Amino acid sequence: MSKGYVVAFVLGALSFFVVSTFFHSEHLQQSTQTLEHTLKNSEKSINQGFSQTQQPLESALKNTTKSLENTLSTLSKSALIEKVILLEDQLAATTQKQEQLIEEVTQQSQNLIKQKVAELEQQMQQQIDTLLNEGSDGFNLALQFEQQTRDDNWAENSEALLSDFFSTHDFIDDVKLNNIKCRTSICQVNYEFADNFESSHLFTHRLSQFITKHNFGSSQSQENNGIVNMHIAK
Repeated sequence: MSKGYVVAFVLGALSFFVVSTFFHSEHLQQSTQTLEHTLKNSEKSINQGFSQTQQPLESALKNTTKSLENTLSTLSKSALIEKVILLEDQLAATTQKQEQLIEEVTQQSQNLIKQKVAELEQQMQQQIDTLLNEGSDGFNLALQFEQQTRDDNWAENSEALLSDFFSTHDFIDDVKLNNIKCRTSICQVNYEFADNFESSHLFTHRLSQFITKHNFGSSQSQENNGIVNMHIAK
């Protein structure tokens, strides 16, 4: 092999290496640019994807927060409703107690009115009986009393009975007994009321009850300035 041929071969190999290296370097530079461009596009895509993902996440978070607020509001309304129901139950119980109290008071008032009406009816009946007796007798008990003689047995028992009533009734301080006289069948009782005595009708009612209870037949009385002259027949 000649020397010139060797030199030519070496120079050709060197040229190929240089050219190959140049092409590889240019290709590497293009690859690097392509990679950078790809990375930029990937970053942009990632940012866009994150932005697109962020909005639904924020919307979902807002919806969740609103749902929680609504739940808390619902709980508050539920507690308020329970409180209102409790107050309504308490009001109903109080109303029922008031109605029971009103019913009890009304019943007591009715009983008291019935009792007073019965007492008045009895007094009116006694007054009617007295008027009938006065008319049928032709003259009053006071005149009959003056015409009678004394029956000691009946008179003493009747005087003791009437004296006992006048010493034990409920109006001792307002009713003064002057005297009691009994004869054959009629007793004369004289008593007087204190000034400003406002319960004379109650005392008269008690005396009428006493007379009826002890089987006296009838009675007549006259009052003048608080002094009562009464005649009681057996």
